[in-house]
Amino acid sequence: LRLAGSALHVLVDRGWIAGDAGRPPPQVDTPAGVLRIEGLALEHFPRALALGSGTPQGRVWQNLRIEDFRQVTGLAVQPFVVEQLSDSGDGLLRTWPRPDFGVARNESYEMQWYSLAALSIVLFFVLSFRRG
Repeated sequence: LRLAGSALHVLVDRGWIAGDAGRPPPQVDTPAGVLRIEGLALEHFPRALALGSGTPQGRVWQNLRIEDFRQVTGLAVQPFVVEQLSDSGDGLLRTWPRPDFGVARNESYEMQWYSLAALSIVLFFVLSFRRG
C-alpha cells in the first residue's frame, strides 16, 4: 500500500484464502484507488518453518521478511506490517489469532507446584517419625 502523497509503502496483510496444494494460488482482486485500511501494526509477519536457505524465490514466499521485500522490489517500505481488520469486500478471511499470554497454562503450573509442595510436607511428616 503506497501512502497518499508519499513515496513510502506499507505492507498490509490483507487476509487469506484457502488454496489447494499443487495448484497455482487463487486469484484475488486488489482494490484500486484510495483506500482506508484499519488494522494492527506488527513488527513482522508471523513465520512458518522454512526448509533450506530461506531465500525467497518466485511469487509465493514461505516467510516474508521486510528487508528481503525491500531488496527484491526496491520500494521504500515502512519497518512494520499492518494486519488488516477492516472488510474491503474482497472475500479474504481475516480471522487473526490474538496474542495469548498463556494464563491458563500458568495456572496449571501453579497448581502442580503447590501440589508438589503439599506432597513434600506430607511426606516429610510421614517419613520423619520412626516406628519403634
